[in-house]
Amino acid sequence: MILYRSKFLEVNLLEVQYVMHFLWREYARHMDEKGVYYETLNFLKHRVRRRADSIYMDWRNIQHLVSRETFDWYEQYVLPQVFSHRPHKLAFLFNPPVPFELPGFVTVHGKRVPVRAFTSPSDLMAWLTEGAPRRKRGSGHH
Repeated sequence: MILYRSKFLEVNLLEVQYVMHFLWREYARHMDEKGVYYETLNFLKHRVRRRADSIYMDWRNIQHLVSRETFDWYEQYVLPQVFSHRPHKLAFLFNPPVPFELPGFVTVHGKRVPVRAFTSPSDLMAWLTEGAPRRKRGSGHH
């Protein structure tokens, strides 16, 4: 289910796995760092009606714009708004080499959430969905 789509960012909810997938699109390569913040805030301001247990951030098209400071801002400001109160895992997809070291965990809603970086989408999804609670479509979980 598409939650948000712009020229730069598409956010999908994979309902069965309850994964929110942030895909920075090809046009995002031409933005500056402020554009990443602006587009993220635009999504949050208009679209966060549903939350997810796991988050998949595809940052390949913006990895030249992001830093540990960007990650810290996402951790403090974005993740509490998009994670459900049952946070499970947080995964990032980059092109090799990964541009900065991620912490092993973040704390969201008072819970420790494992964080990993990947360069393979299939490895990322295998890890993200491993041990994840699965839901039926339309279960009404928010």
